[in-house]
Amino acid sequence: MGAVVIDIRDEKRNYCFAAFDIGTTTLAGYLLDAKDGRVSAVESRMNPQIQYGADVIMRSDYALAYGTKVLSECIQRELNDMVGCLVKQADKERTDILQVCVVGNTCMHHLFLGISPAWQPAGCWAVRFRTFGSDGSAAAAGPDG
Repeated sequence: MGAVVIDIRDEKRNYCFAAFDIGTTTLAGYLLDAKDGRVSAVESRMNPQIQYGADVIMRSDYALAYGTKVLSECIQRELNDMVGCLVKQADKERTDILQVCVVGNTCMHHLFLGISPAWQPAGCWAVRFRTFGSDGSAAAAGPDG
């Protein structure tokens, strides 16, 4: 297969990156300048999943009993709202964001992506996936790799 152009960007445009830390209790979001890494905006909030359990064990139990949809949608909605606040603070547009990075413990990743924590034995928090597709999808791997 030959070279394929997947995107063309204006080099003079000042793009940015967004980074999020999904903590069990709090969320932190940052907008960074893509050229120099300078922090352009910061936003933090309480994790809205707390209404479904105060810790990862309680949230895992909730997901096992009722599914991951509610937990996944509430955190995705909150991060999406945070993106809006970050770009507003930095006088940017959502389309100025080139890449988003989301970090957190394994359970928080799973609940963010809507992946059931059912495979996780008690006390085992090994990473379940190896790679992410360009569309944001996770390529799942079992607990053994």
